[in-house]
Amino acid sequence: MTHPTTHLYCGHILTARRQGTDSPTLDLIMNGGILVDQHGSIVSVGLASDLRSQAGTVTDFGSHWILPGFCDTHLHFPQLDMISSPGEELLGWLERYTFPTESAFEDTTLAANTAERLVTELYANGTTAAVMFSSNHVGATHALFAESDRRGLRAVIGKSSKDRNAPASMLSDPVKDGEESQELIQRWHGRDGRLFYAVTPRYAPCTSDAMLATHGNLVARYGDLYIQTHLAENVAEIAWVKTLFKGAPDYLSVYESFGLIGPRTILAHCIHLSDSEIQRIAEAKAIVAHCPTSNMFLGSGTLPKNRLKAAGAKITLASDIGAGTSLSQWRTMMAAYQLQRLAGRPFDGASLFWMASGAGYAALGWNGGQLTSGSDADFQVINPDRHRLLGHRLHSSATAEEAVFAMMAHNDDRTVERVYVRGREVYRTM
Repeated sequence: MTHPTTHLYCGHILTARRQGTDSPTLDLIMNGGILVDQHGSIVSVGLASDLRSQAGTVTDFGSHWILPGFCDTHLHFPQLDMISSPGEELLGWLERYTFPTESAFEDTTLAANTAERLVTELYANGTTAAVMFSSNHVGATHALFAESDRRGLRAVIGKSSKDRNAPASMLSDPVKDGEESQELIQRWHGRDGRLFYAVTPRYAPCTSDAMLATHGNLVARYGDLYIQTHLAENVAEIAWVKTLFKGAPDYLSVYESFGLIGPRTILAHCIHLSDSEIQRIAEAKAIVAHCPTSNMFLGSGTLPKNRLKAAGAKITLASDIGAGTSLSQWRTMMAAYQLQRLAGRPFDGASLFWMASGAGYAALGWNGGQLTSGSDADFQVINPDRHRLLGHRLHSSATAEEAVFAMMAHNDDRTVERVYVRGREVYRTM
């Protein structure tokens, strides 16, 4: 029976899904269809021939592929134009490149222009949801929220907070920082069920007890804020934390002591962790944002994948631009695979694809990231023939796993033709 308010999108459908604690699996439906209702929810997924009779309207993408939108769980908005600045490990890289670049975001015109370009680049790479550090400027953070709102992006955004060990122009008094955060929370947090605020201590060395206490008080007051920060990215960073927080038994405990570790906490990197820290992250249901291209570029280290998985920790995938070298989750998946392959513990294709898509959505409590009935219709349409090698390789792929690896090797922003959020087109290639 035809339903005039439903729309059918047809193509080759590839998605990852996970039930409970089971390992992720891949679903591939050649000549498939996604039936979407007027509210932007997926009604059903199956063979297009079986669903056409239920659709009021149809968009047939032919041999194109329909994939879930990606979720990037850690990136730095002000660092778009300094991706892969060379020649340093983490601490030197921050001093030489990052802090000077972010200081310029006091200029709200620069911030607004960069926000527009960033959202375009995210969509061009099939990313429909992102967790983002802004600069320390409230105006720049408003600009990023406003552009995300205008363009339909799902986002968690926070003003980067620091009150020590950074240039004076980037530091904020903890009281003022709390007031600015409240202003941003009241204006943006929860907007349209798509935009959310994260209290954002840059990382422990840049934040005093007073600043961390301000953030902990905000989390306790509002109850549903996200928290984002960095953890155990670099050996020198960890040694520095020990000198700054002498009473803390380890790095994670610095954040724990201020009530900043829980199921809405996104912890970037998590490389050099003790067994105790891994267990506590898993027990708190905190989210690990794995940033493999950044970890390789800065020489930071390799994610302790097997130990995190054994503890039951939630692992998601993140670009971490600008130390990360690409906004493409395909490039990020490949880097994650290669790092773990070198360590003798490689990810399989289903796990990588899940980490780039549904894992982030699920960890953040959002309904999307997979193409299944009841999920929000956040998806991307890929034309593999826009990349000659990819087009030929997919024609010879015998399994969904092979298709994922072919896309990891060859896919890029050239192939993304359209992107939808809640069934609404938000990007189309020119």
